[in-house]
Amino acid sequence: PRHEPLRLQVFVEAPRARGAKVTFETRGRDARAVHHDRARLLSLAVERGETPTPFLPPGAFRATYRATVTLPARDRMRFRVDGRGEVQLRIGGTTVLDGALRPNKPLETAQPVRLQKGANELELTFSCAGDGEFRLFWSGPDFGFEPIAPELLSFAADDAELARSRELREGQQLFVERRCARCHEFEERRIGETAFGELDRSGPDLRQIGGRLRSEWIAAWVRDPRALRPEATMPAMPFDEQQAADVAAFLVASGAAAAAPDFGAEAAQIGAQRFRQRGCVACHVEPLAAATAAALGDRIALAFVPQKWQPAALVEYLQEPARHFDHVRMPD
Repeated sequence: PRHEPLRLQVFVEAPRARGAKVTFETRGRDARAVHHDRARLLSLAVERGETPTPFLPPGAFRATYRATVTLPARDRMRFRVDGRGEVQLRIGGTTVLDGALRPNKPLETAQPVRLQKGANELELTFSCAGDGEFRLFWSGPDFGFEPIAPELLSFAADDAELARSRELREGQQLFVERRCARCHEFEERRIGETAFGELDRSGPDLRQIGGRLRSEWIAAWVRDPRALRPEATMPAMPFDEQQAADVAAFLVASGAAAAAPDFGAEAAQIGAQRFRQRGCVACHVEPLAAATAAALGDRIALAFVPQKWQPAALVEYLQEPARHFDHVRMPD
C-alpha cells in the first residue's frame, strides 16, 4: 500500500517581554492623545499638574494595563486595589473588580478568583480626573497581599505600537541629553515642571571654570568632545583651532587655579587601593589601562584626567561632584 508522507506542524512561541503593556489616553478632549509604554508593576501615581507620561497633556486620562499572568499550577487568588480614582479589573475576560477608589477604602474581591495553570489574561483599566493613584495586590492560600511579581507578568515583545512609542521615548531622551531645549524652545510641549522638567537641565556651571580645568583641554573639548570621551553628550562645535583656543582663553579667564596639593610619596599607591575599595572600577577604567579597555562594560576611561583637571580642583570634585553640575551621575 502507498503511504502518504507524515506532515508535522511546528509551533513557535512568540517572544515575550516581562511586565505589562500600558496604554495611556486622554479623556474628555477633542484631540485624543495616546501613548503606549511598558510597565514593570501594576501601579501608578500622578499628582495634580503632572501627567502619567510626558507625551500626554495634563488632565483627565485613562491607563489600560494588559498582561499575561503565568502560573505553574491552578490556584485561587484574592485581588485588592488601593488608591484614588476609578478602576476595573478583568481576569480571563471576566470582571472581578469594578468601582471607585477612595483613600483607605480599597476594592477587594469578595471571593477568591480561580486562575488556571499557565497563561491567565489580565486587564486593568484605571481612570482619574488628572491626579490619582492605584496599586494592585493579590494574595494566595499561603501568602498575604503583595504586588504581582514582574517575573509572572508578560506581553508580546513584538508589539508594533510599543515599538513606535519606544522610538518616541528614545528621541525624547536624546533631546534631553543633548540639551536641545536650551536653544530650541517649544512652549506647547513644556507640559509642566515635573512632567517634562528635564528639558530645563543645563550643562555644568562655567563660572570659575578656569580654576578647575586646563585651557588646552577645553579647546580640544569644544572642537570635538567625543574624540576625548566617546560617550560625551555635548555636540561638536563648528570651531577651527584658533576659535577653539579663543573660547578656551575666555573661559579660563573667569578663575585662577588653586595651588596644587602636596601629595606624599605613597599617595598614588594609597589612592589606587581606595580606587578599588570605593568601587570606582564599576564605572571607570584605571588611568594607566589602555583606552580600548573602556569598552569592557562601557566604562569611562580616565587617561585624559591629567590633561583636563587642575589638581586642587580634582580633589574638590571627588569630594562634591555636584557642586558645579546638579545632574552629574558621579556619586560623592
